[in-house]
Amino acid sequence: MRSWKLPLRASEDVTLDQVITRFRELGIPLTPVYLTLLFSLYEQDPSFRPTNTPSLVENFVEKVLGKSSGSFGRGSFDYKNSVSLLAYLAERMIVGDSYTVEYSTLYQWADEYLKAIDLPEDIHALVTRFTKSGIFSSVSNSVYFKHDMFLAYFAAQRMISSQNFFNVIASCAYRFPQEADIFCGLMRFDNNIITILGTQFADVDRRLKEQFTLLPSLDSLEEFELPNDESIEAMFSAVTDQLTSKAMNESDRDKMLDHEVKKPVVYKPLRRPESKLVALEWFKTLRTYSIVLKNLEEIGADQKELHMAVIIEAWARAIVYLIVIVRMVFDEGIEVGGVNINFNKVFGERKPFVLRCLFISLPMIVSGYLRTDLGTEKLRKVLGNTDPAGNESVAIRFLNEMLYLDLRLPDFMQRTKKFAGSIREKRYFVESLLVKLQDSYIRFPLEDESSDVEYRGLLAQLTVDASGKRGTERDKAISRRMQEMKKKQLVAKLKGESG
Repeated sequence: MRSWKLPLRASEDVTLDQVITRFRELGIPLTPVYLTLLFSLYEQDPSFRPTNTPSLVENFVEKVLGKSSGSFGRGSFDYKNSVSLLAYLAERMIVGDSYTVEYSTLYQWADEYLKAIDLPEDIHALVTRFTKSGIFSSVSNSVYFKHDMFLAYFAAQRMISSQNFFNVIASCAYRFPQEADIFCGLMRFDNNIITILGTQFADVDRRLKEQFTLLPSLDSLEEFELPNDESIEAMFSAVTDQLTSKAMNESDRDKMLDHEVKKPVVYKPLRRPESKLVALEWFKTLRTYSIVLKNLEEIGADQKELHMAVIIEAWARAIVYLIVIVRMVFDEGIEVGGVNINFNKVFGERKPFVLRCLFISLPMIVSGYLRTDLGTEKLRKVLGNTDPAGNESVAIRFLNEMLYLDLRLPDFMQRTKKFAGSIREKRYFVESLLVKLQDSYIRFPLEDESSDVEYRGLLAQLTVDASGKRGTERDKAISRRMQEMKKKQLVAKLKGESG
């Protein structure tokens, strides 16, 4: 990225995180070829954002199909005809729920489409061209879209031109988050689809509550008590020591964030499965609902606020539901390969510590999904309307402020400090906030030194608050912690200069 000297609008770290996240969501491999295509888009348009999925994919398709090179010319079958044909083929795959089809079937579908629009073309030559350009790939005697993003993009194009196909996708949108993502980016004013998603989420939310009548309410999270474990204090001290030492370089941060095991690229058939479990359908519908809102930037402000309130509240409840799931798994065990794993035996005396670590990490995990699905600067006004120290649920404010923090929106530090001050008596959220701030600091380090010092100071304050100290004892502990931080920072700096 640096070698291209790109005119980035966001910080380098935020942009890098957005690129990696978007590539993973779209199923695009992080290869030099595709990264070069992306960076060329930045070079041509400094305002381009990797969160704008349709623009990203559309430019990919144009490059891959060679639109600018004129390889399709302006003859009887041009670039737009190719997109329309591929969109029709994507529709047939989705409607038939078959994403890897024999060549003979694909030829038949293409022939039907071309005859319907009275465009006689050499179908075999067209499919060969699509395969050589990288749109299609083959296995045995069958063909499929090489990347998930191609299927999604052409399906979204078909949704625009065919109301019947739009209805097919919209009727079970949770199965098609990629298609909805791209469609809404192309049709940013479409109130219809978000109204449909809102109705669908309300329905699956109702069914979830009917099936699990004893699910705790969001209010129960306010008084949630963590398992007792004294060793947690040492862990929090280690967290702040790691971050305030200033010893982490870019390579260290990359190693901490890169948890994926590199695997060879193999054929993996595309799928758009139905969810047989209502809980899974609830989760997928919520994600699709969030993605749709992120892209519909041209709908009214009142509509945005209405849907945002529903979405944030639902993600906040997801924290509660995850706590229930974790506790149930630890109490009852889990069956893997026909063997029941008893966590009481596995962890023994360390069970309270492990449970506590898991519980305080759940808000951070949910916040990560929210950043991926709803993270856009264009929702700045809606996010800014929430008072960090207001009367709304702490969980709702936590997710709102952490999204604001991750996006590094104006005055994010002041808002984060205000929120931290309002939850001082909420031990669960104090510890969760400390873990979240650590994650955000590693992902998006601050370039301004004064903000960096202020951020690390907040980490020190939260470490003391997590220990339960109050009043004068708290003030003294914060002062000592700050002094320790400055000393360790100086030692790290001297070691760096001598090394």
